[in-house]
Order: sequence, then C-alpha cells, then structure tokens
Amino acid sequence: MISVLQAYYVNRGNRRRRALVDAVLSLPLGIPGIILGLGFLILAIRTPLYSTLAIILIAYVARFFPFSTRTISAMLLAINPELEQSARASGASWLQTMRYVLLPLLLPAIIAGWLMLFVIFIR
Repeated sequence: MISVLQAYYVNRGNRRRRALVDAVLSLPLGIPGIILGLGFLILAIRTPLYSTLAIILIAYVARFFPFSTRTISAMLLAINPELEQSARASGASWLQTMRYVLLPLLLPAIIAGWLMLFVIFIR
C-alpha cells in the first residue's frame, strides 16, 4: 500500500517535488546490499530492534521498495486521470476515488509487484 501511495504521488502529485521524492526513494537501488544492511545494523545497535527479525524486515522493505513502486507506477501511467476527475466531479472523496476507481484498475500491478518481490525474498 505504501508503494501505491508513493507511485500515486510521483505520477500525480506536486510537479515541483516529484523528481526529488522519486530520486530520494530510489537511492537504495544505487547502494550495494551489504552496505545498506550494515548501515541498518549499525543504526539499530542502540535500539530495541537490535537482534530481532524486525530489522531484517525493515532492511528488505527499504532495499526493494523501489521495485514495487516502479511496477505500480508503470500501470498508473496507463490509467487516464480523467477517470479520477469524473469520480471527484460526481461527489466522491479522494479515498472513495482510490478505493472504487484506482485500486481495482491497479490490482494486476499490485499482484505483479507482490509476486516479483516474493520471488526476490524467497531467493
């Protein structure tokens, strides 16, 4: 769900901040996995997360978050913004527009992103 919100913001959000948000959230792609893992481990030494499985989950989410965002973003580009605008003009709130218009259309991309990440995690 976080990837859906980020892909939505990168494609339909504030034009000035789109590039900056996309660049910052794509940084883990350019950092080697060992360096990122050691960074999270050093960051968590003085916290209750140290020596738990939660730190592995956080590191995996940070490392592979851009992959799922890119998958969903590609599908979001194929959806015409006029569908959202017509729902909003009909009186639907932003949340209703997301739930009844965008999420059913994005469901194949969400499943594809989940399956791609599942294969990467199992490997």
